[in-house]
Amino acid sequence: MTLFFFNNTQYDTDDFTGTDGRGYNLDTVAGTGDTLPYFVAAMADGVADFANSRTTTSATSLVLAAGAGKTLTLLADIPVAAGMKAQIIDIDAPTTNVGYCTVTSYVSATKVATFDIDTVDGSGTLSNWLFVGGTGRSGPTGVAPDATETVKGIAELATQAETNTGTDDLRIVTPLKLRNTVLKNKMQDTSETRTSPSSSSGTLTLDIENGNVFDVTLTEAVTTLTISNPPATGSFGSFIFEFTQDGTGGWAITFPASVEWAGNGTAPTLTTTAGVKSAIQFYTLDAGTTWVGFLLGDDIA
Repeated sequence: MTLFFFNNTQYDTDDFTGTDGRGYNLDTVAGTGDTLPYFVAAMADGVADFANSRTTTSATSLVLAAGAGKTLTLLADIPVAAGMKAQIIDIDAPTTNVGYCTVTSYVSATKVATFDIDTVDGSGTLSNWLFVGGTGRSGPTGVAPDATETVKGIAELATQAETNTGTDDLRIVTPLKLRNTVLKNKMQDTSETRTSPSSSSGTLTLDIENGNVFDVTLTEAVTTLTISNPPATGSFGSFIFEFTQDGTGGWAITFPASVEWAGNGTAPTLTTTAGVKSAIQFYTLDAGTTWVGFLLGDDIA
């Protein structure tokens, strides 16, 4: 019978059977000197850390010490890949002697794993050991490798500062951080969202979250013009407001007092002939407390 320890708790073969134990779906693979458990992912109580474990024959030993280029011959061919994090556990002293390592290569034909032991708990020469790590029959188990562009694994989320700097190629950028700051973009053949709000009872709202180009047909005089959702103070925000008189024409717009007009500081006199179009650009640096307005064109037929 093979004994296992996890969190200072001893488990034996009976604990993993479905007949009178905890029903962990034990499968077995014949090995030298004993029958070795091959656990099916995923299992309860953290025992999944032992998924796909194997022991070597007593002829193979390992000095438990940090260092590079360590090799072990696995008893059975299991999924092992370069970059995978693994553990070497002394079965005779599983709570004392553990090596935490990174696999550098694995030859399936010979079942030889080469790895670097990064840190260790305990010491000694291990002749009866457990290799923990790999991919189980039902999915990833054990200690996952670091994620790369070609390997699924564990990756750290980037901070906002790392996202802003834009030099880190290891961490994951979340949509929120990407939305907060996009730096040094090289854009080609881009476009801006165009939206066409309409006024009601003399009130027209230009919501910048809906777009940065507003194409409005005037069907009445606009006495209240609201500009909503500008960017935060310190960020540059702008939009173009293009409006066309309907078939009746004669509709005026009363601009908010927050607008400072380029030129002489006075709002432009706009043509209100039916079917005529005008365009104005606005920008702000203080979250909309002040908008600077530029007349792009008037009496555009």
